[in-house]
Amino acid sequence: MSAPGERNIQPLSDDYVKFIRFAHDRVERTKQGVVAIITNHAYLFGPVHRGMREELMKSFSEIYILNLHGNSLLESTTPDGGVDKNVFDIRQGVAIAILVKAKKNNELAQVYYSELWGERETKYSYLSKNDMGKTKWKKLDAIAPYFFFVDKDFELIDEYENGWQITNIVKKHSTGVGTGRDRAFVAFEAEKIKEFAHDLADSSILNHKITEKHNVKDTSGWSFFLRRKDLMGESIDRYVMPYHYRPFDIRFTFYHPIMRRDQSKMMREMMKDNFMLLVCQQQATLGFDHVHCTRSVVDESVVSNRSRERGYCFPLYLYPSEDSRKQNTLFESPVWQADETNGGRVPNLNPVFVKEMAEKLGLVFDPNLTGLDEKFFTPEDIFHYIYAIFHSPTYRIRYAEFLKIDFPRVPLTSDVALFRALCELGKELVSLHLLESPEVSQHITRYPVAGDNRVEKGYPKYQEPIEEQAGRVQINKTQYFEGIQLEVWEFQVGGYQVLHKWLKDRRGRQLSYDDLTHYQNVVVSLEKTIALMEKIDEAIPEFPIC
Repeated sequence: MSAPGERNIQPLSDDYVKFIRFAHDRVERTKQGVVAIITNHAYLFGPVHRGMREELMKSFSEIYILNLHGNSLLESTTPDGGVDKNVFDIRQGVAIAILVKAKKNNELAQVYYSELWGERETKYSYLSKNDMGKTKWKKLDAIAPYFFFVDKDFELIDEYENGWQITNIVKKHSTGVGTGRDRAFVAFEAEKIKEFAHDLADSSILNHKITEKHNVKDTSGWSFFLRRKDLMGESIDRYVMPYHYRPFDIRFTFYHPIMRRDQSKMMREMMKDNFMLLVCQQQATLGFDHVHCTRSVVDESVVSNRSRERGYCFPLYLYPSEDSRKQNTLFESPVWQADETNGGRVPNLNPVFVKEMAEKLGLVFDPNLTGLDEKFFTPEDIFHYIYAIFHSPTYRIRYAEFLKIDFPRVPLTSDVALFRALCELGKELVSLHLLESPEVSQHITRYPVAGDNRVEKGYPKYQEPIEEQAGRVQINKTQYFEGIQLEVWEFQVGGYQVLHKWLKDRRGRQLSYDDLTHYQNVVVSLEKTIALMEKIDEAIPEFPIC
């Protein structure tokens, strides 16, 4: 009951899906009947459940959905921002479904929808006083391919779908690394990771001692100790490397196939000079800020901080392996000419997309150029253009409903001047987000009070500006960063409030000089990002882009 092409079908293994399928099967056998069931509400809107919804619509005549909401995993609130509670003592939201099958039904079911928000007692009161006849139902247009069982505004769907989905632009992509045990595999100091790695490689240390010391062991689907045998006696220091763990947060890891999901076919591309775009397939809540970039091996949760969000990696270049060099199998015809001055790399771009972009712009694509040229455009131009589009506030708001449910799409322009402008703005953003821009060292903050630099429990805390005093981020009772505007403090990447998250993850730690410098660099990056996002909207005359 999954949709074609879905990679993460684990949600379809949930027991409630099996119960719905069992009831579905019983009614199919009898050719008529009614199913009334109260379950997790994730199947109403989850992209992976779209095949399930379609099959239910094919089998039943009418489907009635009363969405009771109350999903604490999605930090559910009422439409006006009020408290929304679950009808049960569980975290997942809940829905009542009534599915009716009449004889001789050959059309897709008509779906009717209603919903309840608010306090638990409010919902109980409504449910005790009302029935199907008293419920105000809204008739849904369950549009393919998603067949949502919730109310969606699809007025702009044709306009949005004129763009290219990022998975059809950047051909090779995958989720990021899943270590299986972050506390063992990820650390602030390289030396701590080296200690872990040397313990694993030391055959004199028994498996149960590894578990006692590092709290890592075999789990379902992860034969950790079987993999451990393969690294015993290896020279393992070379596997200790920087690891992009969270937005603007580079730590260290032991990057080795012993990990639960090392995604080696993807991460090998990041062992050389490369860029990688990070986006999500969907968002748990409305609001698209799930975009970032990296040059490092990257964790699966850099831009996804909830279980429903799937973070994906899209490298700009592919480097040849021994097999691909022999067989030239990186792409179907036309094959990009390898850039031998840069390790034989080729752009990880769909030639059909590149051809369409070239035709619209009237420019020539050169896979081996790296900068702007009057007559040509390059792989990096494409990367920067996409990055700028994804940071347009208008784009994020206008297409919010579609960005929430699947990979983002990229509109193309035939306006060369607009294309060049967005390339430049995207390039600035990438440089800022990689902290490679010289501007990030021009600090706009002060750290004026001496102390032990420890991030204490209960911190960080933000103090808004008072009169002439600038906004402050306190790390303890006496020490603070000064000169941080509220909008910078609240800025989010991938659902993380960046400046809060970075310090929160370091509670109990003393910040080093490099840490203090890094944090102030990030403040500059975020402030300039906000300004550049406004410039992107100013550069785009209107949507849809043409």
